[in-house]
Amino acid sequence: MPAYPTPKLLLSPAMHALAEFFHESGYTEKKWQALTREPFPPAISPRVKSLLLDENGVPSALTTLIRLFTLGVRVPVSRAETVLPEAFLRSCVDSGLITHESELLIPRFRVEPIRGKLLVSDRPGSRGDKEDYVIGTGPVGMRLADITPRSRVPTALDACTGGGIQTLFLADHCDSITSIDLNPRAVEFAAFNAALNGLENVELLEGDRLEPVRGRGFDLIVCNPPFYLGPTRRRLYSDNEMDLDEFSRQIIRECSAHLNEGGFLHFLFESAEVEGEPWRERLDQWFRGLGCDVWVRRDHHQDVIAYCKMRLAETPPADANTLSAWIDYFRSAGVKQIHGGSAAIRRRQGDNWTFFDDFERLTGQGFGASVPRAFGIRDFLAAHSSDESILGARLSVCDQTWIEEHSHASGGDWPTSLLRLRLKGGAVYSGKVNRTVVNLLKHLDGKRTLAEGIRASEGLEENAALPSPARYAEIARKLLLRGVLLPG
Repeated sequence: MPAYPTPKLLLSPAMHALAEFFHESGYTEKKWQALTREPFPPAISPRVKSLLLDENGVPSALTTLIRLFTLGVRVPVSRAETVLPEAFLRSCVDSGLITHESELLIPRFRVEPIRGKLLVSDRPGSRGDKEDYVIGTGPVGMRLADITPRSRVPTALDACTGGGIQTLFLADHCDSITSIDLNPRAVEFAAFNAALNGLENVELLEGDRLEPVRGRGFDLIVCNPPFYLGPTRRRLYSDNEMDLDEFSRQIIRECSAHLNEGGFLHFLFESAEVEGEPWRERLDQWFRGLGCDVWVRRDHHQDVIAYCKMRLAETPPADANTLSAWIDYFRSAGVKQIHGGSAAIRRRQGDNWTFFDDFERLTGQGFGASVPRAFGIRDFLAAHSSDESILGARLSVCDQTWIEEHSHASGGDWPTSLLRLRLKGGAVYSGKVNRTVVNLLKHLDGKRTLAEGIRASEGLEENAALPSPARYAEIARKLLLRGVLLPG
């Protein structure tokens, strides 16, 4: 049995009623963010925030829920009983979400409202640096949720599920989900969260890496592994015992082996750039021989010192020498920088491709919807590698493309000073362009070939020689990779 408590499953009607009251009370991200906003910098403590919730001095069900399950603040029993139903309070006690002590209700776990779901996890700070701490949601977990396409699939695997946040979203579009984790406490939290959200299509397994699903295949796999790099293992959800990024390399290869033909794997990673070995070349070795197409998206990188400070700030170091020990660990291994991002892998027979992309900022909500289209574009580019081939292809402009024209006042006139191309939606892109590119885009309607569009934009006759065909072909490739241009 786990040494520290986990929430206890209740009968289905009680779990349903518990979740229903949270939803009916307006316990949503938008509501609690509005109610708990900080009226002045710097950030103030949860205790002080709790004092500012009730503007008219009268507690409500929502503000009481926020005190208990968002801020982690103790609430007098007498106060809670005036706004929370008896059956709800009894279910909270029976499930272990709260406990009594000297006429106070004490929250034991955090309950987060996330895009219509409810996620129960350990309260921040409640477990210190315990190895089996179960984290709630955050920027990392939501990145994986955002990059995952939501098309219907028969079978899905949530590897390294933690408290089960990815499982909650997978349940909306997958016929069956298998969720696995090494941490037994995490599996218990994931089971509670599945029941709290009314999921009936989830199988939960405890075990190391992919061992619990040996011999099985899936149409979709998501994986948020413990990818942090460092010399110590402090928490199961973030750290591993292998040197540098070896764990990420291994689990990616293991997950890929469980993909059905045409299936996708979506994962987050961090990798080291080692002296004498370019980062992309080193990472490319991870994907050799997988029998899969790979789209790698780097969205951040840091030098060793900045990375060490960032990771150690998340959990206070044991002593003053910890930072220097971490820096020595990386430098002794020849590490120059740490790179991070996400990737999508598709199992496909034939000649496979690997594309590397750089994004200036993290991908946002809705990015997953653009992933299948992005793979179609990269299939197209792999099949049209020569300039001649791409010039003869029919291309169209994505309907989420915008052209911004910036002008400035000059002697009574307004000459154009900047043209900017923007792609909106999940796959955001912004870049400067010139009038030549803008004119070309106006003539690519899916009916003309690229060569025909070039001639039309340049005002040339039908069979005229193309000006700078290699340059135009390269422009088209770049715009295809950004999703501005589409095949056909």
